Order: sequence, then C-alpha cells, then structure tokens
Amino acid sequence: MADRAGLVHIFVSSGLRWRLIEYGRKDPRFARYVDDVALLLKQPAGRSVHDDHFHVRIACPDNLGELCQNESRLGG
Repeated sequence: MADRAGLVHIFVSSGLRWRLIEYGRKDPRFARYVDDVALLLKQPAGRSVHDDHFHVRIACPDNLGELCQNESRLGG
C-alpha cells in the first residue's frame, strides 16, 4: 500500500516535450530519467496546446482512497 503521491501526467506541448527529452538525453545529469519522464510528458488530446505552461497531475496515495480519487482517463 503506497503512502506517497506520485506523478500521473505532465501536460506540455509535443514540440516542447521533444525539446525537453532531447535536452535530457544530452546531459549526463538527466539522461537516466529520460525514459520515465517521456512517459509523463503529454499533450492532452483535444485540448489547447500547452506551449507556455505545464499542468502537473499528482496521483493520490493508495491509503487516502476515501479522501482523494484519481481520474481514470486523460480527458481527450
């Protein structure tokens, strides 16, 4: 049972997503995180382009199910 929150999505435009991933791949300090981050960075389908801001969606910890509920889909 998890008692910590985690990240579900980071909404960002496709172009900015690509730039962030490429930057991470080239920098040894960040390269080990690129695969995990690539799964989190998303442009939400059917929504405005997120090219000047981010939305960070945080997952509810398992032990707070009565107080917090995760959304089941991306909203596209």
